[in-house]
Amino acid sequence: MENATTAQIWLIVFLLALAGYVIYFLYHRSTKKTQQEKKAYLLALKYIAENDTRRAIEKLKETVRSDTGNIDAYVKLGDILRREGLVNNAVRIHKDLTLRGNINAHDKAKIWYSLGLDYLAALKFDKAEKCFLEIKNNKEYAERIFPHLQKIYEKTEAYDKAFNLLKEKSGPESQQLKHRMAVYKVFEGQKILAQKDGKKARLIFKEALKYDPACLFAHLYIGDSYILDERRDDAIEVWRNFCRKFPDDSYVMFSRLEKAWYDKGQFNKIEELYDSILKEDAENIHATLALSRFLRKKGEFDTALALVNDRLANGGNQDLLQAELARIHWDSDNFEQAGKTALSLLDKHIAGDETYLCSACSYRSDEPFLKCPQCGRIV
Repeated sequence: MENATTAQIWLIVFLLALAGYVIYFLYHRSTKKTQQEKKAYLLALKYIAENDTRRAIEKLKETVRSDTGNIDAYVKLGDILRREGLVNNAVRIHKDLTLRGNINAHDKAKIWYSLGLDYLAALKFDKAEKCFLEIKNNKEYAERIFPHLQKIYEKTEAYDKAFNLLKEKSGPESQQLKHRMAVYKVFEGQKILAQKDGKKARLIFKEALKYDPACLFAHLYIGDSYILDERRDDAIEVWRNFCRKFPDDSYVMFSRLEKAWYDKGQFNKIEELYDSILKEDAENIHATLALSRFLRKKGEFDTALALVNDRLANGGNQDLLQAELARIHWDSDNFEQAGKTALSLLDKHIAGDETYLCSACSYRSDEPFLKCPQCGRIV
């Protein structure tokens, strides 16, 4: 009986020792595995900081293979793949993460933000918008998604959404912000104007002026809306008032005013406009060139020459004035002074006062534009 009891004790001791060994083994292996996972992830972060993309991807993949719960590693892996041009791979990784349960709010926001950037890179603007709107109320990401949503709305010409986005923006409105809000309203009005609804378009353009009274294009298109409704005098009044208030930008209205007064047979009004601007600002190059051009059309070449030479003597824009001088000589048949080749060269390489140039891509247009037709930049 005593021997049996002793055997049982030894069996219990053996089993306890075995259990302890197993627990120790499993714990040691688990600890070792955890340390390896941490080491791989830390190395990945190191390589990311060093901009060593290849090794960063390698270590991030190693991390997620051994630790599928490391959400940050997945997100970073997708972000790197996107930056490397592997957008579809990035979308797949980030989209899979959105399907997981038991993810905290912080990680969810991080995932939606990265997925939004993926879709933005893929030019899938509708999907990118949905991702960013998922975290619109998240304090950490509200400011970060703002420029992306603005870009989406501009690219998709959803100017009403772009306007509301700026309107909802917290904090005091800067002049730049107000100007952009006015621009969005002008874009909205342009769409209506294209549908031949002058009155409705005009209301939108006038709303734009509430945000930026100096918005050139709002004034320009209000006049156009009056022309559409056969209210030429009202259009002239709008454009003329703009020239009085903003003489530096008045040249944008010149061609429209000239045509409107020409159609009314009031040619003297054209010269009166340019004279009045130069009386207030003798150095206004645009008014000088416009007046010279008008005098050339009337055949008053000596008056035009005197005007331009006087302006040249006072240090005006030499290139533009020299080009105008060549045109005067040419129109007055003084070919020796002008020269067909010189005139052609000047016209080709020097933007005249009636030419509008994109500062981003140098696109030229005879008509003023809010958004460059070539590169899409909004002025």
